[in-house]
Amino acid sequence: MLHAQLIDVYNAEADSHNSLVDAAENMQLDLGLKGKEIEELQLEIEHLKRQQQDAIEDATHDANQRADNAERISIELETKLNEMTAMVVLRNSQISTLKSQYKEIMKLDPFNLEKRYNKAKSERQELRKQIVDLNQQLKKAIKDASEARVAFANKKAEVTELVNENAKFATLKKEMYGITERRFPASKLHPTLGQISFFPRLLAYGISSPKEFNNERPYIVSKLDFAYQFCCDMGYAIDIRINEWLMPNFQPLAIFREFQPEGWVEFFHELICKEMESRRPELVRRVEWAREVMLADAELPFEPEFIDDLATKGLHTLFDVVTRRHEQLVVELGLEETAARRLLDVCYALSDAWEKENGGTIYVR
Repeated sequence: MLHAQLIDVYNAEADSHNSLVDAAENMQLDLGLKGKEIEELQLEIEHLKRQQQDAIEDATHDANQRADNAERISIELETKLNEMTAMVVLRNSQISTLKSQYKEIMKLDPFNLEKRYNKAKSERQELRKQIVDLNQQLKKAIKDASEARVAFANKKAEVTELVNENAKFATLKKEMYGITERRFPASKLHPTLGQISFFPRLLAYGISSPKEFNNERPYIVSKLDFAYQFCCDMGYAIDIRINEWLMPNFQPLAIFREFQPEGWVEFFHELICKEMESRRPELVRRVEWAREVMLADAELPFEPEFIDDLATKGLHTLFDVVTRRHEQLVVELGLEETAARRLLDVCYALSDAWEKENGGTIYVR
């Protein structure tokens, strides 16, 4: 009996164990199925994410393209707007010009112009007839008078020419010997001769200038019928030519550089201006103008410090600059070569502009 009960208990427990095993297997199977479902869901989620990212990228690219197209269209529209604005301005200007021309035409009274023209034409023809008659009378009177004066006029012309030549040579002689009375003492004593002096002399002929001495401004004035010499009582003299600013141009000897007196350049400049007044007055007027042009007031394209530096070197007027050559500005006054060249170019541009406003270009060579 007990054995049978134990068997029943064992069987019951075995059945229970089998049931639990079956349940566990079923649960394990369900877990496997759920895991696959989860993996499938994760794959689907990843796929959806990729689709979403692709959609975002496509939308962004499309938006950028639309923005670029919009910007390009905006630029094109702005360009067209500017073109239309320019056309409107041009049309307005043309309309204004046409209005002005119309007013000028109306001032001429075109409706009565033909009538006035015919009247003026008739008056002109009448005046021409009167002029023809007067000319005939005048020609007859001139012919009668000229025949009576021919002999007298010829003789008078000959006498006048001789008188003028005589006066010219008398004046020239007086000038030639008159200025020699002026004496300039040397700047220092000669070691042997002591005090030496210099004196000017007028020549009744011009002195030619070698081309190599006249290839840079200020140019030497050519075709003059006079010149000067600056003589020393030691027995030598230097030829004085005249440059375009009426300053003495010369090739000094070494001994002259050592003993040259003070004030002689200013003396010759004043003397030259007087002589040139009757020969080349336009050069005298240009010199007078250049002396009045102050560098500080001429609005030159230089820094104020540069103008102040020129003033400390004695360059205050346009005349002070143009009377010096490039080498003098560099060597004697210490300007840089480029600055000196630019300064001369600017000053001569002012001089050229003045010439155009006052009779045209002045030629000296």
